[in-house]
Amino acid sequence: MHRLLQRQIQKHFPDYENQKASFESFMNAISNSYYQHDTDRLFLEHAMLQSSEELLGKKQVISEMLESQTQAIDSLRKSISEILPDLEFDGQNDLTAIAAQFQKEVHHRITAEFQHEQINNRISLMLNNLKLGMVEFDLSGKIQLAHDKFYEIFEWPAEQLTGTCISTLIVDNAEPEYLNNLLDSYTSSQGVVLELPLYTYNKNIMWALCSIAPQYGQNNTRIGSVMVVFDITPQKNLESELRSERAKAEEALEVRKSILANVSHELRTPLNAIVGMSSLLKDTPLNAEQSEYVDTLKNSSHGL
Repeated sequence: MHRLLQRQIQKHFPDYENQKASFESFMNAISNSYYQHDTDRLFLEHAMLQSSEELLGKKQVISEMLESQTQAIDSLRKSISEILPDLEFDGQNDLTAIAAQFQKEVHHRITAEFQHEQINNRISLMLNNLKLGMVEFDLSGKIQLAHDKFYEIFEWPAEQLTGTCISTLIVDNAEPEYLNNLLDSYTSSQGVVLELPLYTYNKNIMWALCSIAPQYGQNNTRIGSVMVVFDITPQKNLESELRSERAKAEEALEVRKSILANVSHELRTPLNAIVGMSSLLKDTPLNAEQSEYVDTLKNSSHGL
């Protein structure tokens, strides 16, 4: 029972001990209200704390992925600088932009026959170390050449991709814009960066960050495109998990609002009675001490 209130009732009702049973349900209702309020508050605090901890954990995972990508970019720049010391990146820090510039420069330089084998070996080594797959296709989208890492990423048997249209790798029920963007890149004079859902050889779905750059032959004639892919399936799965966690957090917030609304309603009902009865009591004949107590009760009720 609420001891402070009980003490005041005993003070203002001298015959309280004889009428104690009649006050018992009232006292229990007040005690239960406080108990339910504390229980709801602890439940909300626990739910919000748990949601915060889960979100912090996801944020830490994202930070680690971003740090890993930064290290990959630095490693890529260092590797390219070792292979092509005079290549300038124009301050680019984007993995796909650097890869696209690197692809164009490599294609230009491998036309020199005396460097062809050496550069190709170094490119393959670098792509393997950075887990990047590279494929070349003509203006119609037919694959002309795929590097070893590309076969490994997509689990295709060696050389079986040659002659296949690159668009057949896109997931059947994917959004039409993915295929349209890929088709537009066939003839685009500028490099493009796309996120595409692609099939592996066993029809498993993976998400890839694709950098597509135009490929030129003799006399600066466009002969096709070069595409570098980077597996971003873990990032996509994490994004999906974060969206799910956000939905759960929003649902918990709605529950909190509902509980607060119910608590507010349960408080207002008895408070209105206390405010009303204190106003009526104020209008009855009272001595100075009683009037002061009633004013305190009335002001406190209004404040609450």
